[in-house]
Amino acid sequence: MNPATIDCSYERHACLVSRAVCECVASCFTGLLRPGGADGHRDPVRMPATKAPLEVQLVRAILAVSHARAITGRSDANRCVLERRVAECIRRKVPLAAHMLWSPKKHWVTTAESAIDLAELAAIDTLHSVHNAVRAIYLPGMAFQLDVEDIEFDFIEGSAPDLVQARQCYVDGLRRLVQVLGVGNVFCVAKISDKAVDERELAGWHTQMAANYRALEAYWIESERTGIEHGHLLPSYAALCSLGWIGPIPAAMRDHYLNRFGRVPARGDATSVAMVIRNLAGILLHHQKGLASGRRGSESIKFSFVPPAAGAPAQLLTGRVDLRFVSRKLSSRVSAAGPWSTKGYLCGHNDRVVPAIAGWREARVSGARYVEGRLALVRGGDTAVLRADYLLE
Repeated sequence: MNPATIDCSYERHACLVSRAVCECVASCFTGLLRPGGADGHRDPVRMPATKAPLEVQLVRAILAVSHARAITGRSDANRCVLERRVAECIRRKVPLAAHMLWSPKKHWVTTAESAIDLAELAAIDTLHSVHNAVRAIYLPGMAFQLDVEDIEFDFIEGSAPDLVQARQCYVDGLRRLVQVLGVGNVFCVAKISDKAVDERELAGWHTQMAANYRALEAYWIESERTGIEHGHLLPSYAALCSLGWIGPIPAAMRDHYLNRFGRVPARGDATSVAMVIRNLAGILLHHQKGLASGRRGSESIKFSFVPPAAGAPAQLLTGRVDLRFVSRKLSSRVSAAGPWSTKGYLCGHNDRVVPAIAGWREARVSGARYVEGRLALVRGGDTAVLRADYLLE
């Protein structure tokens, strides 16, 4: 299959329209953009010779190529669960089923900044490299289900017109990117709401999240007042567990979620706490309705760009691979974020154009100035457009 061709444009800055930009992108994402790259015909991954069972070899390859974080990569219990799930796919002679939750928009931004950019391209390239490593050992490779958390974000952020438009822009762009790269056999992008059989079930999920919120709020407030360390003894905690919640919410976990706002505000900050509790209400819904699993017919491997919260119950940390979405060659600063909470852009370095990644909050508070640019990937009659802003000196 022919690779996508690349074109770029920078309005009002014709001096930036150069072959160097296109060559930079093509050289940094060769697994997807060079001839045969998207079909998996890359140089084979060199794994040590072994007589280990195939499922053991594949799990080793997945963890090695993804540079899995220690919390799951070094866990013997996690490896056992991964091997069991891989063995089931091998038995059925199907691609290894993988599942990942994905945001429906860029965090903290709307309007034109909601478009996908080089960060999303880097994330797809990272996951595709895992597919290629598996495919070198097991021909069916992997099948990634990217579940877009649309109803959860409606519950957290609301459904104002600018937010709805931003989500649609982002999801449409992600789907076009997969299509134009020719990796639709590896990635499927679908909304969580699509899992509902009808509108009645979908409405029930919204009602359930509201009930989850009330229970979580009662426990959070009561435990803050009486002492978080004794929260598991409270009636509000028992009520929460009756809904399917597992484990208490210790101080470290609360700070973990509050820190997503860019700093750790006081745990009494009502606005921040409400946002966190809404997030947790959506997480609980996943477990209640089985939304945290894939759709490939076997129990999926869960991939995550965002590390689990501090204090998360051990039983929730198996069957998963935690990895960076971007290689350290492109960014050493972005380590615990998804592409949806970062800005992928281009900049000059040693007389070359290079891609870079920064957190959206970092990009905004730094006062950096960018020239707005767009990168068009074209294959056949299909086009995917990504933001590719250029950082001015």
